[in-house]
This record gives sequence, structure tokens and C-alpha cells, in this order.
Amino acid sequence: MKKFLLLVFSLASSALFAQPDNDFKDLLSLFVDQKYEKVLNKAENYTMGDETKKHPLPYLYIAMSLYEMSKIEKYTQMEEYKGAFKDAMKFCSKYGAKDKDKKYVDEFPDFFMNIRKDITIEGDMFYEQAKYTKAKLYYDCLIDVEPSDAGAHIMLGLCFAHAKAVKDSDMELAKAKELLVSQSYSTRNEEVKKLLKNALIVYANELGNASDKKKAAEWMGYANELFMDDPEWQIQYNTVTK
Repeated sequence: MKKFLLLVFSLASSALFAQPDNDFKDLLSLFVDQKYEKVLNKAENYTMGDETKKHPLPYLYIAMSLYEMSKIEKYTQMEEYKGAFKDAMKFCSKYGAKDKDKKYVDEFPDFFMNIRKDITIEGDMFYEQAKYTKAKLYYDCLIDVEPSDAGAHIMLGLCFAHAKAVKDSDMELAKAKELLVSQSYSTRNEEVKKLLKNALIVYANELGNASDKKKAAEWMGYANELFMDDPEWQIQYNTVTK
């Protein structure tokens, strides 16, 4: 009897532990109050609960909290959180795996646009430094959150190309081309479009340097209508088409 009561208590505790409070409004309340460590603790519990571990929101709240903590000196000086930005990226990827339809991306537009901007800056910095293995981790993360991000696919493909991973490079560039030709690529926000523009310019420059202006013009042509009013784009486009 005693063992039975302990089992019942254990099951009841687990159910209570895993039950979300009004669609995780408890996490929202803590996040708004900037109680980021409490968000991490509570959200982590949800990621282990049988009824909640498959829900994307706990992973998203962890990512958002870690991202905010990465900008606060008191946290970045703590050993536990000195890698908060990279951890935020990891949980963005975990969120992306749980939210197949990316339902919550449009519900938290500022977060996704801001972290995307910072991830892109880091990725581009490593790419320019020819640290392609490091750079691809950042473009990979962008794709985890936005699979139709043609710009990230292009940059990831270029990272693989420079790393002599030809098969992987071809696969990523083929995916980017498929998105561009079918016009199913994402233009969700300005940062997505900015990466696409810059990625196409980078790729066109590298093709041009390799004396393949025809191919450079072909790739830029896929998005010329989108960027035709952008002066920087038009300068590059005219260079490869004339």
C-alpha cells in the first residue's frame, strides 16, 4: 500500500510539474519581468516533462532569455553564462526542430530579427576571415529557424566550397537555387532580405573573380526584381551583366 501511494504521489507530481500554465504564460510573465534565470529553470523543467517536452515555446523562451543575458555584463562575467549567445543559438535550433511550421516566429518578430542580425554579423565576420568551419555554424542556425532562407543556404554552400566539401556545397547551392527559381524563398523581414542580397553579391563576386560572369548574372537575375531599386545591388548587377 505504501509503495502504491508513493507511485500515485510521484505520478501526480510529474503531471503537475509538466503542466503548462495557460500556454506558458508563466514563462512570458517571468521574461517580461526580466527574471531570466527563473525562465531558464522553469522552461528547462518543461523540456523534460512528458506533456511539454515536444512543445516549441519552452525552447524559445530559453533562447530569448539567453540572448538577453548575453547582452548584460553581470551575466557575461559569470562562468555559467559566458557562452550565453552561442547557447541562445543552440536553443534557437532546438526551437526550430520543434516548430515545424514556424508558428511562433511571427509572434516574436523583434527577437527573431535581432538575433538573426547578430548571428549574421558573426557568420559574415568568420567568413571574411576565411574561418569557414566556424562561419557555417552560424548560417546553419539561420536555416534551422528559417529553412527557406536562400541567403543562408548560399553562404553555407560557399563555406562548404571553400572547405573543399564539394558534395555539401552543391547540395546547399542547389537548395538556394530551387528556392530562388520557384520564388519560395523567405522575405520575412529586412534582415532576411539583407542576407539574401549580400549573399548573392558575395557569390557573384567570387564567380566573377573566377571568370564566370555568365553564372554570376544568372544568380543575381533570380532576385533582381526584389532588389532593383537598391543602388548597391544595381552597381554589382551592372558589373556582371555588361
